[in-house]
Amino acid sequence: MDNPVVGNDDCKIIDVVDILQANQAVLDDLQDLSRRLNASPSMSVTLDKQINANNIKYPTLLHSLLEDWRSRNSGAATLEALIQILQSDQHISAADELRRNFNSRNPVIGNDDCKILDVVDILKNHRTILQNWVLLANRLNTPASLTVCLEQTNTPITPYPTLLYDLLEHWRSRESSAATLAELVRVLEQANHGLAADQLRRFFNKP
Repeated sequence: MDNPVVGNDDCKIIDVVDILQANQAVLDDLQDLSRRLNASPSMSVTLDKQINANNIKYPTLLHSLLEDWRSRNSGAATLEALIQILQSDQHISAADELRRNFNSRNPVIGNDDCKILDVVDILKNHRTILQNWVLLANRLNTPASLTVCLEQTNTPITPYPTLLYDLLEHWRSRESSAATLAELVRVLEQANHGLAADQLRRFFNKP
């Protein structure tokens, strides 16, 4: 079995399969995933036959599905595109695991050696931050238009980790090297989120 790279990303299909096959929700939703990946007719037939026969060979099937997607989409079949598809289908844990393993769309904050996803993993456990995320957005000088956009997408089924990630990523992209961990800690302290600020300091060993 060959092991091609997904799109232009430095990751192998077989490594992606290792992550996806460990996520039962993804396995239970393979037919929908195949539709989202615009699987070829032959690939769809293979998938349907295995499901109908209750004889699903998940690793082989996932590999074939992703290879089919890559072969038909060339450079557009990137890891980030797959992550977006998984997120839109509410497979957040699988998407996050792919980010962690391949550092896709998980940039460093400012010049600090810390990843946005690691920061989100801490902040998502603080209910007061989640309940008042608009206040945090304002303190991060988030443009009103972006805040409105995030509010519109923040439905009851929208996971807060995704919302926080998008908020911090937009902040980093706007502020570049000024969007440091120290600045985020300062903002959190001013917003009376001292516990979260302390946890960030301890996690990243910052004074």
